[in-house]
Amino acid sequence: MHLLIIEDEYALAAALSTVARRLGADPAVAASGQAGLDKLAKRSFDLVVLDIGLPDMSGLEVLRQIRASASTVPVLVITAHGTLENALEAKRLG
Repeated sequence: MHLLIIEDEYALAAALSTVARRLGADPAVAASGQAGLDKLAKRSFDLVVLDIGLPDMSGLEVLRQIRASASTVPVLVITAHGTLENALEAKRLG
């Protein structure tokens, strides 16, 4: 399984990568929304783990762009500062 982790906090990205490898996945990490979108344009992934709070754009904007590209890759949205509004918007975006 090819997994893309879009997360700007190094420690969390490293921890998620370690867990993914232990579960048999092949993780790739992007520290910004644009870097994640660039990786998605170059390679196919089975799952994306996406943080909402990124330095260059909202994770919800990244999700919008993923869906606008007609990609059906499953996206797991994570955040340290969740709100009902963010949860509803992420659900609406798929």
